[in-house]
Amino acid sequence: MEDRTVPSGLPFFSLRPFTPGPATHFEVIPPVFSQAGDTAHVSVLALDASNHVDFNYTGTVHFASTDGNATLPADFTFTTHDHGSHKFNVTFQTAGPQTVTVTDTATASITGAATTNVTPAAVATHFLVVAPSQAVTGRAASFTVYALDDSNHVVKNYTGTVHFSSSDTNATLPSDYTFAASDHGRKTFSLTYATAGPQTVTATDTASASITGSATTNVSLPGQAVRFFVYAFPNHVTAGTAFNVLVVALDATNHVATGYTGTVSFASSDGTAALPANGPLTNGAAIFSVTLSTTGDQTITVTDNSTPPISGKVKVRVK
Repeated sequence: MEDRTVPSGLPFFSLRPFTPGPATHFEVIPPVFSQAGDTAHVSVLALDASNHVDFNYTGTVHFASTDGNATLPADFTFTTHDHGSHKFNVTFQTAGPQTVTVTDTATASITGAATTNVTPAAVATHFLVVAPSQAVTGRAASFTVYALDDSNHVVKNYTGTVHFSSSDTNATLPSDYTFAASDHGRKTFSLTYATAGPQTVTATDTASASITGSATTNVSLPGQAVRFFVYAFPNHVTAGTAFNVLVVALDATNHVATGYTGTVSFASSDGTAALPANGPLTNGAAIFSVTLSTTGDQTITVTDNSTPPISGKVKVRVK
């Protein structure tokens, strides 16, 4: 039988559950470093005289800082669900060692403070402009501008004014825009191109022309083919056996480009494949016969060497 006798000499108090005393001070735990303008997480623990967490603390705390421009939490009342510990958000705005102080609103002696080394806010040096690869004249297209620093990190506190220009002098562009703090360094805009071909949109800071960025989009006319949809049926075939491949010309909105008048050519990863001769599509689509001879996964690529080139491909399993 197992012996459950309490060993002799064991202090009686060690058998009782530990109960912390009432809170006498706070431990404030901030990040070691923070960047001005970024949100920092600060934890506050209510401790008793023996530095044990007072799990029952339900007082109200007030925040103060040596950084007079810091964004601090509103007064907060701990609940029993906090168990004497809570995490808060603080945004420092001033570089240098900055202190945040937490004080019980009913008992000023219950307080605590900690210091964070605040580095200067990041400075935007250029823009990243992200635009779609394809667009259609006369139809709105979205693009996004990111304010980046030298390390290509988003500058969340960027509040400059941006002007827009384009290689398409007839494009409808957004008006000058001043970034708001709530944009966090990124904003999506809309423009409408009027001219087909590769077109560029450029964003430039109105106060500092070196802060700029651009992106290029291939702009097509409505219904103009920009890619091929290629489908093999079946897509699991036997080596040496002919099968069909459907080629469909699509425009930038993924509709069939029925007016396509180009010539398609075929290539394959199977060097011994029997491929169709170059040929046209009818009303934007056609079916061709292909024979692959090499087992394994093989690719069939369909191309029109126009400017810019149009292509599409399909993978086929050959057994």
